[in-house]
Amino acid sequence: MISNRPLWTTLHDAGVDVLDMCHDAGLSPATLEKLNRDESVELSIIANICCVLGCEVEDVVKIVV
Repeated sequence: MISNRPLWTTLHDAGVDVLDMCHDAGLSPATLEKLNRDESVELSIIANICCVLGCEVEDVVKIVV
């Protein structure tokens, strides 16, 4: 299972607005909803988020065993 909880912490710590991040990363409303529900998204989306935030993958997603 994948958790997107680290994304919300990273956004908060960086002081970045969710909608600004979505715009900059080119995320659709449907993708944002998937992230909110801890549903999986394509790795390219995670990569875009990381590029926008200047962070690593583990700052955005966490694998929950």
